Amino acid sequence: MALRPEEVQHLEGLVEDMIKRIEDTNTSNEAAVVYGRIGNACTKTLAIEAAAAAKRTARTNNVTKFRASRENRLNSRKLGQGRAGATDAQSSTQGQRSQGQRQTSN
Repeated sequence: MALRPEEVQHLEGLVEDMIKRIEDTNTSNEAAVVYGRIGNACTKTLAIEAAAAAKRTARTNNVTKFRASRENRLNSRKLGQGRAGATDAQSSTQGQRSQGQRQTSN
C-alpha cells in the first residue's frame, strides 16, 4: 500500500498549507482545530510511509548481503573441491558408522 511520489508530495503540501491556515489570525478556532486534525492525519500517513520505505530498504540490503554471502560460500567451495572431496569421504564414513551403531543397538 505504498504511496506514489505525487501523493507524498501532495500530503507534504497539505501539511504546510494546514500550518499556514492555523497560524492565520483570521482563522476561527473551530477551523484551526479541523486544520490541525487534517495536518496530523497527513503527518501520520507520511510517517507510516517513511517507516515502510525504510523497512523495504533495510530488507533489500539484508537480502543482497545474504545472497552475496551464499555466492561467496559456493564459490569458495568450488575453488577448494579437493578439500570438499575429502570432507565428503569423511562424512560418508561417519554416516556408515552411525548406521552400524543403529543396527547394533536394535
